Amino acid sequence: MGKWFGSSGIRGAYENISPDFAMSLGRAVQKAKSENEWDTAYIASDIRLTSDILKSAFMSGFNSAGGEVIDIGKTTTPVIAFLSQIESTL
Repeated sequence: MGKWFGSSGIRGAYENISPDFAMSLGRAVQKAKSENEWDTAYIASDIRLTSDILKSAFMSGFNSAGGEVIDIGKTTTPVIAFLSQIESTL
């Protein structure tokens, strides 16, 4: 897993992280999360042109596996980290 995941999200060239990869990843993440009784995830993207299609594919995979995704749009990594901290305390 370390190949794709960094401290600031998923990393790699678009040729390697395709929409199919993002959809499969969304399904896998939801399955792992549902085992821990989490059914909601936050997602955001940066300003790269490929971000929206990859985000949509991930959300489709996550939703198809029974989860809900809250899309907070384009934002910085610290915002997502902050939301994750708040969510974990609720």
